[in-house]
Amino acid sequence: MIHRDTANELLGMKLGSGTPALVHLALLSTRPSFGSSIADLQEVTALDYARLEITNDAVAFPAAINGIKSNGVFFQFPAASTAWGAVRAWALIDEAGDGQLLFSGGMTQRFIAEGAQVGFRPGSLTIRIK
Repeated sequence: MIHRDTANELLGMKLGSGTPALVHLALLSTRPSFGSSIADLQEVTALDYARLEITNDAVAFPAAINGIKSNGVFFQFPAASTAWGAVRAWALIDEAGDGQLLFSGGMTQRFIAEGAQVGFRPGSLTIRIK
């Protein structure tokens, strides 16, 4: 088992540290498995969809507590101008292109119709190291 303080430190090394300066939030139609790579991701493919660029600082990602790191601000994608389909998971990636898959998580399945927006309230996007 990893110690709580070590988990907090590890999470802080990737999120909230400014390195990388930006992270990119992707919406996925399926949840990646442990060991998945960028090539394995089933990302939304609608023409008007793009990953959400997030400044990787302590405001967006405050310090981890008890091995859990959460978003500190509201993350909101623009309104879909076409249907994006079913979204079941998210991923944080260190680059806008291929990059490295940093973290991912599941979410309640939601169909993103034309005009809909996807958002994550502060504290709702969580990463846990056990």
